[in-house]
Amino acid sequence: MASYSELEAGQIHHYPLAHALTKYRNEQKKILELISSIAKLEKESSLIKQLLHSGELFQTIYFTQTEAYQFLKELELYAKAGILVKIPNWWAKNKKNSSLQMKVQAASKFGQDSLLAFQPEIMYDGLKLSKKELKEFLKYSEGLRLCKGNWVEINHEKLKDLLA
Repeated sequence: MASYSELEAGQIHHYPLAHALTKYRNEQKKILELISSIAKLEKESSLIKQLLHSGELFQTIYFTQTEAYQFLKELELYAKAGILVKIPNWWAKNKKNSSLQMKVQAASKFGQDSLLAFQPEIMYDGLKLSKKELKEFLKYSEGLRLCKGNWVEINHEKLKDLLA
């Protein structure tokens, strides 16, 4: 939901952007001030442009998977425009959690070939996945996908790097 903040009696209050249209209906300058960042942003974001022109920006917004992915990929644009965005913790946290780890286990029997056993573990967006599962992701188009009850980003370049 797009919102704005006001300081009232020493406390910060957050209101839906639609509230400003009612509260400041006779103060066009105030409304323009509140949406100026969004107006600048619409030149760079087709998603924001669509939301602004359809009026959806002034209501609770329901994103499709494609729209949610575009929104998350554009966070840097929003920050540059001075817009504070609250995002899901899993997006920020999982951006760093793709890696290949080797699990080393000592063998129970001694012998030249069985002293140590190596088992690779692949972590992708915070989930432990098999090489087969990662290869399967390459068949999907890029974007968000639900996997094992968690949203993951399907990013072909990242997947290929990890598999290599």
